Amino acid sequence: MRHYNPSITERLFRIFRPKAGDQFSDEVSPNVVAVVPVTPVVNIVARGTSTATAAANPYQTPADKDFYLTGLQLVVTKDALCDNTQTQIAATINGVQIVIAEIVSQTTTAYSGQLPLVFNPPLKLDRGQNIQLFGTFAAGTMRKSVVLYGYTEEVVST
Repeated sequence: MRHYNPSITERLFRIFRPKAGDQFSDEVSPNVVAVVPVTPVVNIVARGTSTATAAANPYQTPADKDFYLTGLQLVVTKDALCDNTQTQIAATINGVQIVIAEIVSQTTTAYSGQLPLVFNPPLKLDRGQNIQLFGTFAAGTMRKSVVLYGYTEEVVST
């Protein structure tokens, strides 16, 4: 069984701009599924700053939606007395916590730097998990911060 759908023919003509004499069928098989491309809206989902030696949790992924991390910017500033050598961002992907960004610096050396990252394709993170900001030190002072970009997507089962 076929269905007549003139809007399909009109759309095809607008999209493909056929030459004179080219024909498109105005019948659509019942097996045809309409697909609508959707561009997600990417937002700043979190900003986190810490001057403490403990891990910080700037963002927790939603428990009821898929979360995609599209980018981040990691910034580290420390004085010459700080003994930190690495600052990391970690996230859980497929049940495993993975370091997805890292800035390495020399111990007891002043440092100021940033690491901007874009993930293309985006990283799909596990639901209900913290994105963590690590940077431990025992001496001196340090400031570490991160800006996270991403979007959520609801999965609708049919």
